[in-house]
Amino acid sequence: MGELAIVDLAARFGFDMLWKDATGNHEMSSENKDESTLAAAQDVEVVGSKDWFLQSIIETVISQGVEIGVIVNTGGAIISGMLISGEKYFDELGNVMTAASEADGDIQAVLGQAWKGYKSIYQRPTDAEDEWQQPQAHFIHLKNARYYAPGQSPTPSSQGLLWRGKLSSVDGFTIGNFSAD
Repeated sequence: MGELAIVDLAARFGFDMLWKDATGNHEMSSENKDESTLAAAQDVEVVGSKDWFLQSIIETVISQGVEIGVIVNTGGAIISGMLISGEKYFDELGNVMTAASEADGDIQAVLGQAWKGYKSIYQRPTDAEDEWQQPQAHFIHLKNARYYAPGQSPTPSSQGLLWRGKLSSVDGFTIGNFSAD
């Protein structure tokens, strides 16, 4: 796909782009797109290193409260699990740590309670303006996550783990899950 087609596609969907012409860098969004701008564009480069499509899937999962299977490749590792919201991730992480607690006030109980509190980052504040929007996704959260390596059984082999990774570190993904078999 040519550079102009990429600019046009991204602008059509409202994604900000950075393009270069003989005078230097210029920012373009869907608000200032016009034919003369497209004609002047030379080298096109997407601003940021996050996959806009994966980011939109994550933001849909967050806003709709659904879970879907996803397989990600990050730094050569293949990880399969159920995509969940950050709110659910921190809630479940707090529950796991609290369940490991052996006495009130031990480190597991304290951390479990603190980590569970992080879910508020993803919740609409009670005093929020009508225009309030969920923050952009910068992390991907999985439950029942397993690591896969060629010729080996998945790790862990039984129940999966909670997993959190930077969206900008994901090299590739597919919707679906490896079976546990």
